Amino acid sequence: MSGEAASLSRHPRPIIPNAQLGTLLFIGSETVLVACLISTYIVLRLAAPAWPPPGTPTLHIGLAAFAAWVLIVSAITARVSNSAKSLGAARSSLFATLIFGIVFLALQTVELRRLFDRGLTPESGAFGALFYGLIGIHALHVIGGLLFMTVLIFSGADFRGRAEGLPLYWYFVTTAWLALFGILYIV
Repeated sequence: MSGEAASLSRHPRPIIPNAQLGTLLFIGSETVLVACLISTYIVLRLAAPAWPPPGTPTLHIGLAAFAAWVLIVSAITARVSNSAKSLGAARSSLFATLIFGIVFLALQTVELRRLFDRGLTPESGAFGALFYGLIGIHALHVIGGLLFMTVLIFSGADFRGRAEGLPLYWYFVTTAWLALFGILYIV
């Protein structure tokens, strides 16, 4: 056995590709951050005599539900982009994911603007601070994913190896929104 062959046999391929492992580790740390914010929200909600406080503008559940649907569809297109056989198909699916992500942010902007105009601000109390904190941290995760997608789409190179972890990250973004939607809008 040659030296190179012996070297390869001692270093088997990883079970999880590095891009996916790195993404999973990042998602784990971000899950802790989101869980801490959600826990704070729940503790304050349970301690409050009325939640949300009287006079708080009503959240628009229909708009938030449509935004959830948009993110679910975008998670599907993210997965398709990762499993596409051709670079063109991968790029098209990733571009669709990017567009859905932008639509999600636009819907969020409409909702936040409406609430802000009706008096719900980060300074309007614990509910406002936590609402904007939770929505804001989620929006930052969406923006980070969109920036990464933009770089991949317009790089001109075959990005599929570098994008292995992207669907996992986008599943995290989608799941986080579904949790926030449930906690802020439904329960």
